[in-house]
Amino acid sequence: MDEKGIEFPISKTYSHPCMLVTGDVKKDEYEKLAELVDKIDKDDFSKKYFIGISKYKDSYNLLTSEGNYKVEIGDLDNIELKVKGFKTFVEKYLVFQDPQKYSMVSVKYQNQIVTTLNPYFKENDSILKASHKDLAKAPVAVAKKANSTF
Repeated sequence: MDEKGIEFPISKTYSHPCMLVTGDVKKDEYEKLAELVDKIDKDDFSKKYFIGISKYKDSYNLLTSEGNYKVEIGDLDNIELKVKGFKTFVEKYLVFQDPQKYSMVSVKYQNQIVTTLNPYFKENDSILKASHKDLAKAPVAVAKKANSTF
């Protein structure tokens, strides 16, 4: 699709540098998706980090050039705020970490950044094992049946 979100045929003789988009993208999403790609192209930080977009179910992910993690953005609303949140996370925290440490960084929630550790990253082994032990010790809540008479 072009910068206006309009589909056009693929040329056999010319290739234009563009962002790869995968997944089940509906035609009514093309315009917002084109806006996202345009914002990424115009921002040096975003252009450096994001090399593709994937859609799974109703959630969009930005694919990164650094590390094996994806950036979950959810829907295509509030993109500027979501990219700004990811940029802040990178500048304040991720620069001091190995980018292989994470499998996902989610900015889809308002004013929150949620990370998922990569289970195949060796240094995460002790963190993941400790969290499993803590979960095993956690008390289990049992739901009581309410007796009601009518």
